[in-house]
Amino acid sequence: TRKLSSFLPKILVWRRTGKIGSAYTKQDSQLAVLFFYFNKRDDGMDEVISICKLAIECIVNGNYGVLKEKNALTRVAAQDIQRVLSEYNPDMMPVMPPDDYFEQAPYIGEYRDGSGWYVDIDLWYPSGQSDLTLQLDIRKNQSQLAFIIDDIRVM
Repeated sequence: TRKLSSFLPKILVWRRTGKIGSAYTKQDSQLAVLFFYFNKRDDGMDEVISICKLAIECIVNGNYGVLKEKNALTRVAAQDIQRVLSEYNPDMMPVMPPDDYFEQAPYIGEYRDGSGWYVDIDLWYPSGQSDLTLQLDIRKNQSQLAFIIDDIRVM
C-alpha cells in the first residue's frame, strides 16, 4: 500500500537557460514551470514519452536520418551529437534505458503559454544512468506534436 500523498503532484520551479530559436537568453532568466510526477501519466503525456523514446532510440542506433526527417536536428547537428557522445565516453555508446525509466525519470516541464513541453532526459550506458542529458523541445503543432533536440550536455 502507498500513502495517499505519493499520488499528489510535486510542484517545482526549474531554471532553464539556453537557446530560444537562434537567440540565447540571459543566464539569470527564469522559466517557471510545473513538473508533475504521477505513477500513471495522462493521455497527453503518452505521446511526449513516445517522442522521448524515439529520440533516444535514434541516438542509440545512430539513426540520425529519422531525426532529420522529423526536423529534430534544426538546433543541433548530427555531427555535434556524435562529437559529444565520443567526447563523453569514447569507449562506449549509449544504450536504451529500461522502459520504466521513461515513466518516472524525465523532467517534463510545460511552457507557461501552453505551447508545449521541454524534456530533460539522461542517457544510459551499459554501466547505468549517466549525467549526459538530452534536452528536447516539444511543441504543439495543431493536432500533432513536433520536437527539436535542443541540446545534449552534462548536467
